Amino acid sequence: MPVTDPTEVASPPETATQPSPPAARPEPHPLPPPPPVAVRGADDETASPPPPATAEEPMELTDLIRASRAPKPAPASQPAPVATQPASAPAETAPAPSPVKIERPGASRPPVPREEVLSTSALQVNNRYITVDEILRSAGPALVAVPTNVSESTYRRRIEQILQEEIRARVSQELVHEEARNRLDDDQKKHVDEEMRKTLEEMIAQAGGSQTALQTRLAAEGANLDDVLAEQRRKLTIQLYLQARFEPAISVTRKMLWEYYRAHPEKFSSETKVQMRILAAPFSAFLPADAANPGEAEHDAARAAARKTIDAALGQLGDGTEFAAVAKQAAADIKARHEDRWAAVARDFGKVCVEKMAENGGLWGLARAGSFIEPKVEEAAFALKEGQVSDVVEGKYGFYVVQAAKVQPGRTVGFEQAQAEIEPILRREQYDKLRDDYFRRLLEGATIVHTDKFVSLAVDRAIERYYRK
Repeated sequence: MPVTDPTEVASPPETATQPSPPAARPEPHPLPPPPPVAVRGADDETASPPPPATAEEPMELTDLIRASRAPKPAPASQPAPVATQPASAPAETAPAPSPVKIERPGASRPPVPREEVLSTSALQVNNRYITVDEILRSAGPALVAVPTNVSESTYRRRIEQILQEEIRARVSQELVHEEARNRLDDDQKKHVDEEMRKTLEEMIAQAGGSQTALQTRLAAEGANLDDVLAEQRRKLTIQLYLQARFEPAISVTRKMLWEYYRAHPEKFSSETKVQMRILAAPFSAFLPADAANPGEAEHDAARAAARKTIDAALGQLGDGTEFAAVAKQAAADIKARHEDRWAAVARDFGKVCVEKMAENGGLWGLARAGSFIEPKVEEAAFALKEGQVSDVVEGKYGFYVVQAAKVQPGRTVGFEQAQAEIEPILRREQYDKLRDDYFRRLLEGATIVHTDKFVSLAVDRAIERYYRK
């Protein structure tokens, strides 16, 4: 049964026999933009108070490493070791670690304790540690695109913003990946394996058919094949898991399609637009240079000179000269003839036209009816077919010849045809909401620890790798 056009009824009837349009699989972004991530900084003095003793306290990276190195307590059956120092001796306290300083390679500096280096160069997400190199690798394309012809301080601000966004995205994705690895079934895992096989084949083919050549190219870019493949596997796993999790919950009804169509008429109808090339001879350009307050005689003379100029240009067009070339030559002649006073000519619409003629042959942008300052010029343009040229048009500011360089016809898409365009939009909206809500729930129960030094180190390494003065 065909879908009723919305022009016939106020709202589409709901019928049990009318099936909804076939469901289209949304293509979720492999790296969807996550909601803001609230992380607990290792040096945050305003952090929340510790939970009750029954809850496990999230450990800092340095605490975790020191705990792993601490001597294990002796079994209960063995006697405690006997103290060898006098009872009156004061208890020895371990010194606090010195602050980490980010320095350039080659700078003279004392050795930094290993646990502090790890604390600076890793971000904890539950039991997973994300390194600075992983962040730089995944943010690489965005970092490469940042212009380097700026000061280092400006460049630093730009890449710090990119890296902060990448860190937030990576935290959310890591939480999803952790759950996805545990919940994908065997068929889904086989699908990921097959996609990875195809990915490797495509990468080798792009490198000339040699895996050795591929590895060499990646090494020159500061990467290695194993890391690149692991990153791609992570993205595929996340994408497949999110699709399997959310697609069954997504539903688009005919009523939803209709409501969207009614709410967004601008997306399914448009007016005719014309892109014009305009050749102008403005009256103001032909007034005497010394006429501070020109009278009627001066205006009549300027009008006659402008008409002579535009007629000559129209004659060149009739001889077959390209419109843009005629416009540029006419602009040059007007400026040269009135060089002594061109700068003093009022910046009216006619002068703007001459400037456009000189710059790009008089080409203007697409315009809808009723939007142009010279109504007669616009009226002439909309009466032309694409490529046609008008006769001389007299307007408020001068004489013109206009060409319809491009005609973009208006369109109206009926509801029946619009459904195929609307459904993917509605499915994407539902998918994004389900995904964002899911991310928030994951973050609420996650342990995320990082220090400001982590971001500083990532910025420093990005500058060393990509910034060229």
